[in-house]
Amino acid sequence: ANDYVCKGMNGGTLSVIPPQINNDSSKIIVLILHGTRGHKKLELIQTLSERFSDSNIDTLSMNLSYGVTNRNDDFLPCNIIHDHLNSKSLSEIRLWFNSIKQKNKYEKIILLGHSRGGLNMAQFYSSLSDDNKAIISNIIMLAPISDEYSNIIDKIKNNPLINKIKSNSIDDNEIIKIDFMSCNNAEVKYETYRDYTHITNTDIGNRGSLIGLLKSFSVKTLIITASDDDITPNTYERVSSIDNKHISVVQIDDSDHFFRDLYFDDMFDAVLEFIQ
Repeated sequence: ANDYVCKGMNGGTLSVIPPQINNDSSKIIVLILHGTRGHKKLELIQTLSERFSDSNIDTLSMNLSYGVTNRNDDFLPCNIIHDHLNSKSLSEIRLWFNSIKQKNKYEKIILLGHSRGGLNMAQFYSSLSDDNKAIISNIIMLAPISDEYSNIIDKIKNNPLINKIKSNSIDDNEIIKIDFMSCNNAEVKYETYRDYTHITNTDIGNRGSLIGLLKSFSVKTLIITASDDDITPNTYERVSSIDNKHISVVQIDDSDHFFRDLYFDDMFDAVLEFIQ
């Protein structure tokens, strides 16, 4: 287990999370990432690990640190000053990926993310060198976030703040009050908000948003959406319109964002069919 101690890139120390290994014969491992402010003990994440194990597939589920040392298996609270960075979360994913790679055991490494975790896995894959991309056999995204950042900023009701954000004319250390990571009117360090939304000195970028990334994917990718998803309701329409032969899209009828109850079985059947 000590091989899996990682130093958090957001300032915290990541928990020791050894992979869920059912026996030495497995040649496939799935690196699993939670959604917005979530954790590895969420029902969806835990059930995924258990069902993969039943299918003789290893998993490693991680908690992003968000700057908290050994962050508990609980949601990151809203009532904090958010000063963590999305770019450092991607660096934490890289640490776990490297720890798996160094085992030199697996023929297939699969990236799987739920909600914001799906977006993060797309961002992480896009950041890899060609050599490391070649090690990834599949990417699976469950109800991923697909909004473009400019659209998110246009929804801000505080017009003076919109203008300051669009002109990127706020000091990095200033704390702004804004809807952020499903927290209403959160206190967010501007450097954090800028990093999550890819704002630069020249534009509000969409370079890190999902649709743009998917257009250039050359890895087998499965996107599973839910017809009754009220958190990422537009993802199915957006990803279905992408012209990329490497991307498959499945919609689970009547399911919500978390694929609860019997809808989990439908979702997981699609996942197994995709990777086997």
